[in-house]
Amino acid sequence: MPNYGTPPLALARGEGCRVWDVDGNAYLDLIGGIAVSALGHGHPALVEAVSAQVAMLAHTSNLFLHEPEVLLAERLLRLLDAGGRVFFTNSGTEANEAAYKLVRRHAGAGRTYVVAADGGFHGRTMGSLALTQGEGGIVPAPEGYLAAARRICDDTGAALVLDEIQSGIGRTGAWFQHQHEGVRPDVITLAKGLGGGLPIGACIGLGPYGSAFGKGDHGSTFGGNPVACAAALAVLATIENDGLLDHVTKVGEQLAEGITAIDHPLSAGVRGRGLWRAIVLAEPRAAAVEAAARDAGFLVNAVQPDAIRLAPPLIITPGEAGSFVAALPGILGTA
Repeated sequence: MPNYGTPPLALARGEGCRVWDVDGNAYLDLIGGIAVSALGHGHPALVEAVSAQVAMLAHTSNLFLHEPEVLLAERLLRLLDAGGRVFFTNSGTEANEAAYKLVRRHAGAGRTYVVAADGGFHGRTMGSLALTQGEGGIVPAPEGYLAAARRICDDTGAALVLDEIQSGIGRTGAWFQHQHEGVRPDVITLAKGLGGGLPIGACIGLGPYGSAFGKGDHGSTFGGNPVACAAALAVLATIENDGLLDHVTKVGEQLAEGITAIDHPLSAGVRGRGLWRAIVLAEPRAAAVEAAARDAGFLVNAVQPDAIRLAPPLIITPGEAGSFVAALPGILGTA
């Protein structure tokens, strides 16, 4: 169906932070499958985990339990340092649908009003779409915003739901973006980088929100399947064992400082945190910059007319990041 238009490239394979198209041209992948390919392409830990699990047990449905989903749920709750329960889905929008349903169930019939952040993107299913006013392009919340939201929710008895589908799983240099702010949500949704390329999402209810669903209230045939859970466990273990949170912070700062130092009339700075950045343009020429970057061997994403999204694999090296910064003035000049 033509809803994606005609993609500019057909990719054939990937290794690390590089991908090759069907014509053999190589590109440094600074999109990472839209913040999905946390370990890059063909990472041995991910290949081994998925291969071993699919050979043992690939699917069970929600009628039966399997070990990887239990281990993954426990691991996520430890990373959140909170008690709760996890519902696994196949995608981010499904995780948000589950969260929407969960808080409605917890609140009861009398409370139906929902407040969503302006410019937030939460998915394309009907409930998630109703909460979506657009895609801001990596716009950090002002200082104190999350703390104020937490206070308002506490004062009114409302639930604080944080969509960390793109910002979570180490993307900003912490396991979850809200940990930078010291704020605890009632419900958090995850997906994208959690599976490192395998489709998985999670709706995590903390405290009483973890038990708001009763038997039969919600379900998913494929959600939390053994292969996706094994992939997620491999992603989390690798991020921890390889010290990638500190790495993300350092390389993210290198990228930001390098882009900020560029003296070009089209460059208006950079925003974001860790390896979740937006290059801000002085004019609405993002599509042209994306094309020029592709011609130069770099894959970036024109997320807004005046913003370029960078969400590379968390394993990107300082040298790879530096090569993009060095090429960026020429890219801007060509756009």
